[in-house]
Amino acid sequence: MTFEEYLRVYERERYPQYIDRVWLKPAGRVGSRVPPAEERVEVYFVGAEEPWTEPEGDPETMAILATAADAKTIMADLEERAAKGDQWAKDYLAAKTAAAT
Repeated sequence: MTFEEYLRVYERERYPQYIDRVWLKPAGRVGSRVPPAEERVEVYFVGAEEPWTEPEGDPETMAILATAADAKTIMADLEERAAKGDQWAKDYLAAKTAAAT
């Protein structure tokens, strides 16, 4: 059994003990734009009165993640920080270079 297969079995066995109910809202009229199931589902955990919602996150962190969407942007930012004297960025880049060789 692969790890992915084990993980699916484990999740299938464990998740029900934490979830009280799942409600999938109706899709609407036939022929209209049907929202995906992710937008129509409500998950209630055991003991909760309100459905679970995705946490919004810290606005500053979300802004950083939005601007650093790919690895090239992140690496360029690290190289810029290292050039300005950021020791952590220098150490990270040195370790990454050493690991690549």
